[in-house]
Amino acid sequence: MIASLTSRRMMPHWPEAARARPAIWRVLLGLALIATCYAGLNSGALLLYGAVLGRDASMELLQQVATAETPAATLILLVTFGPLAIGAILAAKLLHRRGANSLTGQMWPDLRTALAVTTIIYLPFVILGALFMQDTSAMLPVGVWLGVMPIALLAIGLQTFAEELTFRGYLQQQLGARWAFRFAWMVVPSILFGALHYDRTTFGDSALYGVFAATVFGFLAADLTERSGSLGAAWGFHFANNAFALLIIATDGTITGLALRITEHRASEITLSPLLAVADLLPPLIVWIILRRILSR
Repeated sequence: MIASLTSRRMMPHWPEAARARPAIWRVLLGLALIATCYAGLNSGALLLYGAVLGRDASMELLQQVATAETPAATLILLVTFGPLAIGAILAAKLLHRRGANSLTGQMWPDLRTALAVTTIIYLPFVILGALFMQDTSAMLPVGVWLGVMPIALLAIGLQTFAEELTFRGYLQQQLGARWAFRFAWMVVPSILFGALHYDRTTFGDSALYGVFAATVFGFLAADLTERSGSLGAAWGFHFANNAFALLIIATDGTITGLALRITEHRASEITLSPLLAVADLLPPLIVWIILRRILSR
């Protein structure tokens, strides 16, 4: 494992575009641009909403989005990730003279493979959970759930693509162009990805577990991205993972507004039961092992 992390082998298939302007100041400025796009565009949209409907309405919307307990609020929350993608594309273009295609690679074949594998592996866990877990309750009526499904899938696709483009696309590639060591371009983006998932309001005393789980997922996605040479496998994996977590059985206290059912236990209780933690981490690990073997052929 240590040898793997310190290997100098660059990520396969990615072109000279990332290496042409690899200076670290460009990467740091790029991250600042991404953060500015994210904060600026979302703040601007909220201010515009408030200007039209009033400050009280904008504050109420902000509270609803923060809790994400209704379909509309959850969809808005997912769409707020869109500016990350805009920022990543602008950073690549303005600071590295790179097009958006150089960030994604030829991703469609691996995207389909990852979607299929993740669905096949996750589905039995969901069925077993529905059969043997007695601590779930209905959230959305089936008719409403089916009606909102198409736009929900689009919103989850946007959210996961934006994160992959930022962390496994722009950041991972540019760090890899600057430093050949895997530690630099695999560990740093994964830790940053995990740290941004710190949420004590949602996870309470389990907040560090939330960071750990997201960091592990970041490692898995980074490895798949390196092996495939595109964002397809990581995006498909991330998309299917979030679709199951948000649309089928959501954990109470998290993003529940689009879920068919929710658990009775809250996210803050997950570290109280090793079984819950294992059930949370095992499916993505199995998917990663299978995809890794497929991509290595």
